[in-house]
Amino acid sequence: AVIVPGDLVDDGLEYESWRDEFFDPGAPIMRHVPFYPAIGNHERNAHYYYDYFHLPDSGAEAGNRERWWQLDHGNVRIIGLDSNLYVLLGAQEAFFESALAGACTDDAIDFVFVALHHANVSELWPAGEAPIAVSVSERMAAFQRECGRPTAQFYGHTHGYSRGAAREGAHLWVNVASAGGNIDYWDEYGNQYDSDDVSVSQDEWGFVVVDVTAGADPTLHLRRVSLGNEATPRDNEVRDEITVRRFDEPPTRPTPEGPRGLVTAACGTMRASDFVDPDGDLQGAAHW
Repeated sequence: AVIVPGDLVDDGLEYESWRDEFFDPGAPIMRHVPFYPAIGNHERNAHYYYDYFHLPDSGAEAGNRERWWQLDHGNVRIIGLDSNLYVLLGAQEAFFESALAGACTDDAIDFVFVALHHANVSELWPAGEAPIAVSVSERMAAFQRECGRPTAQFYGHTHGYSRGAAREGAHLWVNVASAGGNIDYWDEYGNQYDSDDVSVSQDEWGFVVVDVTAGADPTLHLRRVSLGNEATPRDNEVRDEITVRRFDEPPTRPTPEGPRGLVTAACGTMRASDFVDPDGDLQGAAHW
């Protein structure tokens, strides 16, 4: 399946945008693979979006069907949301909570994904961050801690790739953009920043592939496939990847070893115990 978190076209009110920018170039893969979009701001809530897709009728009440939806695909629950509403409340929040509650009690579900357009964290384009995405991320991280299912949040809006994670709980957030459009380059905006919770941001075109396995040791493996940018073209190069297991042994908690005694405020380097992980995972970061 292909999940597209919004901005399928430049102007959703124009038929030509759908024909020239989405269906014509997408036809070779659309013949074989189902597409599940989450609506973006460039769709402009146009009738074309609802005419062209038949999204799962999965609990949203009349008038909001296809604006938000859920789909169980193998051992994954996928939830699509409309982040154009700016805040998470009302009927969409009730639907979201119901979808999470069902996943928590369903033994067949190992992972939960949510797709929405706007960013909760965006180093490349901070203006693309939205309160609704922050609320969704916080709720997904809490769900992961409560229910033991690793979760992932896929979004776009910012034109560039980014991967981060909640510090508490196995909740990934991944900007899967951008398949097209103008890239948000580093140094293009004065308010770009380096987030402690983001591992990598790349100002490149590309897409993300997620392989999920079931069985006794369920895993998801995510790869970022890059086409580069205007300065450095790339030919489907894997530029980032991560594996998440449902049943993961945590690393040994590190302990500080020095310096001890009185330390001046102007100088001092903390020494800690070695990083040890029973699964052989590499260290991402440590929080003290």
